[in-house]
Amino acid sequence: MTPAVTPPRRPRWAILAAALLLAGALAQAAGPEAPAEVPAVGDPVLEPWSTSPAVGLGPLTQGSQSPATMFHLDHPFGTPATLREGQWAVQEQIDWANYFCDGGDRYLLDYESLRFRLGVAYGVTDRTQVGIASSTSYQGGGILDGFIEWFERSVGAINHDRLRAPRGRYLFRVRNRDGSILEYGGQDSGWHVEHVAFEVKHQLLEGSETTPSLVASGIVKLPVGNQVAGRPDGGVDVGARLDTGWRLGRFNLYGSLGVVAFGNSDSHGIDLLRYQPSVMSAVEYRATPRTSLVVQGLLSGPVARHFGDFSDRTVEFAVGVKHRVGRDLLLETSVVENLMVYGNSADVAFHAGLTWRSAKGRGWK
Repeated sequence: MTPAVTPPRRPRWAILAAALLLAGALAQAAGPEAPAEVPAVGDPVLEPWSTSPAVGLGPLTQGSQSPATMFHLDHPFGTPATLREGQWAVQEQIDWANYFCDGGDRYLLDYESLRFRLGVAYGVTDRTQVGIASSTSYQGGGILDGFIEWFERSVGAINHDRLRAPRGRYLFRVRNRDGSILEYGGQDSGWHVEHVAFEVKHQLLEGSETTPSLVASGIVKLPVGNQVAGRPDGGVDVGARLDTGWRLGRFNLYGSLGVVAFGNSDSHGIDLLRYQPSVMSAVEYRATPRTSLVVQGLLSGPVARHFGDFSDRTVEFAVGVKHRVGRDLLLETSVVENLMVYGNSADVAFHAGLTWRSAKGRGWK
């Protein structure tokens, strides 16, 4: 057997540097900050998207793209501001990711995932909102293998194990602690309703153009449906997070500190840790009053004991664009790449989200 060759790390950092340079070039091309749009006579005034002056269009509202989300709650990041009292928001998110995680004789995950998440939120007061969301995912062989192999060859980061594997394969193979092997293949691919989650957000600090905003949130995940081969097997997970935003000229800085407590300590024979912390940081550049460029990084703690790269941290980097469509719609798109530890996250992931929010809440003038 040909020995496995670990992909070199330098090209991945070259990709990161190129993405940062691209974002900077786009920002430079945007020129000076455009003045606020002046509506024509009779047109409605374009109100700021966020209720906090410290927040622009916000960070990318996506969670981790690690396959570890099969085992626990995924808590997507949110804007560090709340809805007005009586205001509604509806958000649809789509994540398309490709995985090839080779843990030797311990595990092999080779599949593609398409996840849909639909959420509804309501402003109970000007500082507190509640929400409910549900996610549905498809796991199968997918179509991105060829693209990833071409891209890795182009940057010199060839994964020979991936090249030897058949394209479009769905394989979930795990060796349990007792030595038995749990394996699912193409016949087990398909759709699965993952869970329902309830979230409460409370604005601790509203923030201003010179002071930060601060929001605390709590979320509970409840499993729904029956267990499906190779998919999350239930358990009630609880998460908590602090989100902050700070305005600096044309830039907005965001940070998040969160933790998830797992309801299950064992899944598919994997010894899970009880808690997983995470830290997110993001920079938003307001290129125009309607469009922002966002660079975002996520560091997540390990999720399992003695389970290869899943016992190590996950580092993910995303570059995206947020664009306001009309007054009530916000569109975002991004590309996510794994860094430093390659065996516990997606080789590449594409994210898109669309948020609608009602124009007014009670008492809004």
